[in-house]
Amino acid sequence: MAIRIIKHFGLKPQLLKLIEECFELIIAILRYLITGKGYANLLEEMADVQLVSDQIIAHFNESEYIYNMKHYKKERTLKYIESLKKQKT
Repeated sequence: MAIRIIKHFGLKPQLLKLIEECFELIIAILRYLITGKGYANLLEEMADVQLVSDQIIAHFNESEYIYNMKHYKKERTLKYIESLKKQKT
């Protein structure tokens, strides 16, 4: 599905769409942090960013790279958390 969408619209328009969706997500995050409202909108904007990101990833055929990078970053964060725990003891 993602590759079909990006083939239809093209890479540059979808990169610009990703910028737009990221901006809308930032606004939704700020609204939620400031007012505590807009939870549904926050989730909607997160979904939009993921959908367009998936299109870009599909275009470049880099699903495996993204999967590995996410795994690496999760592990790095967990190691950082563990190092903070050790500093406290």
